[in-house]
Amino acid sequence: MAPNNEQHLLTLAEVAATLRVSKAHVSKLINGRVRGTPPLPAARLGRRVIVRKESLEQWLLSLDMERRLG
Repeated sequence: MAPNNEQHLLTLAEVAATLRVSKAHVSKLINGRVRGTPPLPAARLGRRVIVRKESLEQWLLSLDMERRLG
């Protein structure tokens, strides 16, 4: 079983599945190349990209609030 903190780390593929988009699109989100959308916080470990589950949830909430406020 993985340590507790590892359960909260998502791979690029897991983020893509959660958002129902391609891994390429997630890469664009992380690199800030999607117009009108703030960059998705992520960390790089060599070639591996990981996203904290809490960061993804917070990012989604911020998008929702931004859209509601106009």
